Amino acid sequence: MSVIIKIHSFQRLVLNNFPDLLQLSFLASRQMDRVLFYSSGLDPEHGRFSVLSLDPLFELDSSIEFDDMLNVLFSLREFKDIADIPIPLFSGWMNYESVRFFEKIEPAKKNTIEVPDFQFVFSDSFLVVDTFEKKAELILLETDVSKNTSDERKDKYLEELAMPVPKHEYELSGIRAKALISKKQYYDSVEEIRRLIGEGSVYQVNFTYPLKVETDIPSWFLFYRYLTQNHADYAAFINSEACEVLSISPECFYRVKNGTEVSSFPIKGTIRKGEDDKENNELKLELQSSEKDRAELAMIVDLVRNDIGKLAVPGSVKVDLHAGLMEFPTLFHLVSKISGKIEKHDQIKLFKSLFPGGSITGAPKIAAMQMISRLEKYKRGIYTGAVGFTGLDGNAVFNIPIRTVQRKGGTLIYSTGGGITWNSDPEKEFVETLIKAKAFLNIFEDPEIIFE
Repeated sequence: MSVIIKIHSFQRLVLNNFPDLLQLSFLASRQMDRVLFYSSGLDPEHGRFSVLSLDPLFELDSSIEFDDMLNVLFSLREFKDIADIPIPLFSGWMNYESVRFFEKIEPAKKNTIEVPDFQFVFSDSFLVVDTFEKKAELILLETDVSKNTSDERKDKYLEELAMPVPKHEYELSGIRAKALISKKQYYDSVEEIRRLIGEGSVYQVNFTYPLKVETDIPSWFLFYRYLTQNHADYAAFINSEACEVLSISPECFYRVKNGTEVSSFPIKGTIRKGEDDKENNELKLELQSSEKDRAELAMIVDLVRNDIGKLAVPGSVKVDLHAGLMEFPTLFHLVSKISGKIEKHDQIKLFKSLFPGGSITGAPKIAAMQMISRLEKYKRGIYTGAVGFTGLDGNAVFNIPIRTVQRKGGTLIYSTGGGITWNSDPEKEFVETLIKAKAFLNIFEDPEIIFE
């Protein structure tokens, strides 16, 4: 299957107003299959642009073959006149379980909620917000699949942008998150992983579990509140009928510039924030000095470097940063950066080599995923898969959807977990999962986690 989409022209309109997070979240909710990629502006390398992909024209979903979807998703679309801003032509997600299409990995047996293996929507209209320049633009492409002219769409969107956000007062108390695992099952799984590491089967396994929350608070408001308390430069709100996605991932799975320049930013190591600067400095030093966390990150860096190196231009793969500190409102992380160069026609091979990200599987990757399938009771779905877009000139950006809510109706699924090594202490690992869970649950008032 191949779909060649021609872009004939475009309009680029600078807006008088600057949409904030609240307005962007509400606009994303106003029509099905709109996608908002939001950056909090924490870092000039990652956080400059936020983009709202407006009305979709068609979608790639599980009704087509996986390889056909990849061929369309990563087809080269060169149009250099607007190369200075991100244009997410295809926006969407890939489930963690999609790895079964090209690796012999059997997924877990149970669903939390039913989520399609993949879904990407194509759009010809975008609202682009430059966080650093405090500028917003409406980008309207004329393509051979466009249904309305640029002028028709412009009038519609300008009218929509002038609408006020409705009053939003919701009951945030009384939320109970039900963990779909018992504490004993969690501890037993950690000990089983440690036993298998001792036997030499693996070096590290990322073990996770889901929490279930019931609420009728609309997703656009939850996403807005989520991000006001937890900044992230790879956040995404997907307003899909198949599954609503609220992701505030800090982790860039990988990105490609100009079809050839690849970068990946694995995260490993987590510690809570303190009450004051003195405690924070002590906690940062503790994290940066942690042999367990640094060893865990080093293993994943080697894994990602190997995944990129399988098809990179010889000599181009390098580690640009190792064990740098990332700071967020509730916690600290360690992060590394690996880069390399590929040939323009190798993007599908790159995706298959990297997916799923090593930071959420373990090492060696195949052996770790086989253990995940055996030990985790539920399919992960979009969690730890990939959320992002492919655009013009071979550009692509995907996050690893951690800190991510999957929603159908009033049921929200939020998963948490961490990397288990030989040095892991089950109690400390358990506490770390709770710290990560609070990134979402703290948007409510006095939430409670209940274990089976």
